[in-house]
Amino acid sequence: MEAAKRHAALQADLGNTEVFIAASLTLERMAHPAVGADASEATLRRVIDGLGAAAAAITSEGVTPALHPHVGSTVETEPEVHAVLNAIPSSDLSFGPDTGHLAWAGMTPSKIMADYADRIVAMHLKDVHLDQADQARAAEADYMTATARDFTIWTDPGRGDVDLVAALDALPDTYSGWAMVEVDIPEASTNLESTQLSAAWVTERLGVHVFETATRDS
Repeated sequence: MEAAKRHAALQADLGNTEVFIAASLTLERMAHPAVGADASEATLRRVIDGLGAAAAAITSEGVTPALHPHVGSTVETEPEVHAVLNAIPSSDLSFGPDTGHLAWAGMTPSKIMADYADRIVAMHLKDVHLDQADQARAAEADYMTATARDFTIWTDPGRGDVDLVAALDALPDTYSGWAMVEVDIPEASTNLESTQLSAAWVTERLGVHVFETATRDS
């Protein structure tokens, strides 16, 4: 809780109003990602208690914490995401989904985002190859093998199987938070090319003129 308060106070000093908060990664889940390895009610209860306490500490500093489910962590699967968000009040904990991690763990990002749309304050737009995720799961590949060695789960936006537009459509009309394109490991040949592909996807799907107009008007 003290570490959470210090982090939140620093973010507040920097002018940031939201932070992601994620459960710890575990060796067992990194070895067997996206399947809820070694799950137990006792562990989930401890995770909920810990996240709730940390979230309350962050909130007390005037910063909004948002649950960020992550493959390899103790909040990885759909039942775990529901359990945490249903147990911790929205006044203490918001939602910060990552479409890639949700999809890799077997969820439909737009669906679970719609379930908690009024709690989303920031999000990561990330694409994945679901066939690669399935093959890695069948091979019992660990996290690094699944993403950086034998399989290619992560990819640039628009190249994979996640319906990113549907995820954006799940946001409420009043949404004013960040929607950040995140590419953990580009499938493009260079980081620059990946950035250019990401920008092209944003332009084609969201309409860059909206941002240009807003900049001119301001």
